[in-house]
Amino acid sequence: MQRLTNRFKQKLALEEVTFGLWFGLANNVAAEICAQSGFDWLLLDAEHSPLSDRETLSCLQAIAPYDIDPIVRPLSGSADRLKRLCDIGAQTFLVPMIANVEEARSVVSAVR
Repeated sequence: MQRLTNRFKQKLALEEVTFGLWFGLANNVAAEICAQSGFDWLLLDAEHSPLSDRETLSCLQAIAPYDIDPIVRPLSGSADRLKRLCDIGAQTFLVPMIANVEEARSVVSAVR
C-alpha cells in the first residue's frame, strides 16, 4: 500500500511559513467553517477540549474536502490512544507532555 503524502510535514521540511488555527469545539459544523477560512492547518485540540475520538472523527470528515491540513493533539501520547486516532484518519499529531527521548521514540513507534 502506498503511504499518503503528509503535506504539513513537507511544508515543515521546506521551512515554509504556515498559518493555522487551534480548534477546541466539539462540533463538526464549526470545524467545516474553520476549514474554509483560508488557514493552512487546523489543530483539533483533544487535550484541552471536550473532543472525543468520535467527535474528532466527525471533524476530520468535515474538513477532509478542504485544502487544509488537520493536526490532532491527543489527550496523551499513549500507544493505544495514538493507534485509535491513526485508525480514524489522523495523520499529523502534536503530542503533549513528551519529557525525554524514550517517550518520543515510543510515540513515533506507536504511529508507524
